[in-house]
Amino acid sequence: MVYIGLGEGSGSRFQLNPEPTDLRELHDDLLLLYDRFEEAVRQAVTSGKGLVVEDTSRGYSLAKDPGIRALQQRIREYALRNSAHLLEVSRTSSNARHRAVAIDAIGYAKHDVDQIKALTHGTLDPDPTVRNNAIRALGVIASSQVGPKVPIPYDSFVDLLSSDTWHDRNKSLALLGKLTEGRDSGVLSAILQRSLIPLVECARWSWSGHAHWPRVILGRVGGIDEATIAAKARDPEFVDDALEEIYRSHAF
Repeated sequence: MVYIGLGEGSGSRFQLNPEPTDLRELHDDLLLLYDRFEEAVRQAVTSGKGLVVEDTSRGYSLAKDPGIRALQQRIREYALRNSAHLLEVSRTSSNARHRAVAIDAIGYAKHDVDQIKALTHGTLDPDPTVRNNAIRALGVIASSQVGPKVPIPYDSFVDLLSSDTWHDRNKSLALLGKLTEGRDSGVLSAILQRSLIPLVECARWSWSGHAHWPRVILGRVGGIDEATIAAKARDPEFVDDALEEIYRSHAF
């Protein structure tokens, strides 16, 4: 699949964090562990056997594949022992690779205020891989059985819908899909006021798999009930129906 001109219609209207300048880096043992983990994931994906299906019920990812799962459990153990160092590297290291690994490992750490703050900060990192890892980790926490220990701030994800980086939009949409489940008026209003145009762009993506969450969110902004959304969101015409509800119920 090729997505062309993501930024042409809505443009990027958010401010990324300044580029970190500190020389602080991760320990070699964690980097070697991640090298093994990423290679195991590549091999599992190449095999095409569905072995990277993940259990996220605990608030962090555990793969079906026993080899990958064992490595993820070691990452979890490391993160619990070294959370302070991971938090420092994720914010201050000038090495983007080290920040990306640190942020991913923080997703395996203790669920507390510091974890949510670090992951939220990472969602606006100047490096797209760091942003991807941070948003993905928050999505796993939000959709897990344990849930976040503190509310996940939604502002950065609303603004990232106007990003010209596809992963920013795709990961933010999945997280906002979870954050809008309760129809919180604050997040729905923020989407309506700041990101309606890019949300509609995403809802018109041709493949329904990628367009699913933007259409669900658009329906919620329009006040459409969940049963109707579930029944009709796969139809591209649902986008126009949702927009009609939005225009009817809000002054433009």
